Amino acid sequence: MATTLIGLYDTLADAQRVVSDLVQDGFPREDISLALSDAEKTYPGTPPHEEEAAAHAKRPIARGAEVGAAIGGIGGLVIGLSTLAIPAIGPLVVAGPLAALLAGTGLGAAGGGLLGALIKMGVTHEEASAYAEAIRRGSTLVLLKTADDLAPQAKAIMHHYGPIEIAERPQP
Repeated sequence: MATTLIGLYDTLADAQRVVSDLVQDGFPREDISLALSDAEKTYPGTPPHEEEAAAHAKRPIARGAEVGAAIGGIGGLVIGLSTLAIPAIGPLVVAGPLAALLAGTGLGAAGGGLLGALIKMGVTHEEASAYAEAIRRGSTLVLLKTADDLAPQAKAIMHHYGPIEIAERPQP
């Protein structure tokens, strides 16, 4: 059976360290997802904001090396790096299975966008809503699908970098 683990971080640097440590400890890159808002359009290829999101949500705008280099080499740590416009969130840099789900199945505009994709990956509706809002506000999400017996090891790595306790953060 598989476990879905999520860590939410205040900084991209912490999320990058988590991903790097997971990969170094043998967790497959293709099982790691990353998502962060790019409302400030910091990264190359970032699509327009919400008002034009529907027109862009079904297609990845940038992939791989260009965006990966822009966010400190994270592209080498995870697979399928893309920038997408997601309704209600805006420009989003996303990688891994989550990126494939959003870009490959057209969930960017349809199916609830990020919320729908997180639910499809095994996250409850309530948690997915909280994570989507946290990303919209600037946090970085790291999601790992792993075997149940490896979950404690992954959880220790993710907790080492001080993930946000979503239940303790006030929501608007």
